[in-house]
Amino acid sequence: MYPSDSVGKDRTEFQRDRERVVNCKAFRRLVDKAQIFGSEKGDYYRTRMTHSLEVNQIAKAIAYALKLNLDLTEAIALGHDLGHTPFGHQGERTLDEILCGKIDVGINATQKMFEKRCFGGFKHNYQSAKILTEIEEKYKEYPGLNVSVQVVEGVLKHTKLKPGKIDLSDFLSKEYLDKICISNEKVQVCSSLEGQVVAIADEIAQRGHDVDDALTSGVMTIDEFKDRLKIDKCRELFDRINKEINDIETSERLIIDKKELKISRIVSVIINYFIQKTIEYSLTLVSEYEELGRISLDNTKVMVRFPDDVERVNGYLEQVVQKKVICNNEVARADYNASMIVQNLFAKYYKNPRLLHSGTVHKIFLETLKHKNREVSNSAIYLSDGSIELVNKEIEEITSKPLNEKLVLEYLKDGDNSCAEKDIVIFEKRRILVRAITDYIAGMTDGYALEEYEKLR
Repeated sequence: MYPSDSVGKDRTEFQRDRERVVNCKAFRRLVDKAQIFGSEKGDYYRTRMTHSLEVNQIAKAIAYALKLNLDLTEAIALGHDLGHTPFGHQGERTLDEILCGKIDVGINATQKMFEKRCFGGFKHNYQSAKILTEIEEKYKEYPGLNVSVQVVEGVLKHTKLKPGKIDLSDFLSKEYLDKICISNEKVQVCSSLEGQVVAIADEIAQRGHDVDDALTSGVMTIDEFKDRLKIDKCRELFDRINKEINDIETSERLIIDKKELKISRIVSVIINYFIQKTIEYSLTLVSEYEELGRISLDNTKVMVRFPDDVERVNGYLEQVVQKKVICNNEVARADYNASMIVQNLFAKYYKNPRLLHSGTVHKIFLETLKHKNREVSNSAIYLSDGSIELVNKEIEEITSKPLNEKLVLEYLKDGDNSCAEKDIVIFEKRRILVRAITDYIAGMTDGYALEEYEKLR
């Protein structure tokens, strides 16, 4: 993204991007961030790290068949979930509900201010883009990892966006926003085929390992799963799975654990089925597109996708898993506990920001110091240093002072950065604090979040 950064003669920009993703702190933390089941289920169950590696493997298989750029594909695949919170999607949902006022953690704002999303929102793909472009610090010249705009776009668009609810400017700088095309459509299409590949690879990996977790955990038996596939639209998939199971039953080799092998083969069949169908259909779509060599960042044509009949199979499998796994009482209990932990941490940090990690407190100070509104920047106070009386007064004002609703809403509408009203200055400081707490909690691993929760009880 920054032209002064040389990649050297022996590697490409996308190779460099992939290496930077793999070597960042957020990537390493994925090893202790849960998918659905928590760490108490044992080491077998997937984490965000194993999921990212599976997505990478699937995406490369498709990209190779479509003759796409493997380095770009890998960079997007390995970075797509960097922004995931602790405790799976429940952590993500809880943070967004806090920011829009559905969950009360003590943030002083009116209901109308929350409705207008005055503190923004949260979704993991937005946060992944923010990590790549701002949060990670590895270079003195610029924030973030200085990855290509194609990687950022692919990461951002690997799942749905919420253009009307979440402001992209809370997550991306103008340099990236000016280059990434965001339409008013419900589904945002990635301009690069590599990004489209990762989006569908994420879907395929999800179907495979959700079924794996369901069968391995025992919430669904193999026979029950087979029975659910005995419908016309799943006939081909059923036949493939049935053949694998019959081959195992009639095998002359002595097998240690037939159930485990059957589950492994079922998952393999599901993933291969979706990969094969995606490649076949996408090759047809690509061959019909004459201007493929001139794809630009505003391309909105989908060329990597399931055929319609396979899309229906995908939707059905997702439905089956949601009924048996995601709606399982054990998962519901874990989600409830996760939400309580995130709420509790947020409330404690908001009430007393000095409880935050020293790096986050410093970040709050720097964000205030470089704010576009001069009145905000001139009144920056470092919350971990200075007069206790002055710091306590600042914290009390930022966290608790009621604000003029009408004034704040007009300010948000006009975007006047020169407004010197006291309530606006406090509002901007409050917004900086809220976003800093959001980033801090989102970056936690499951283990660290639990540790912090125990410390602050």
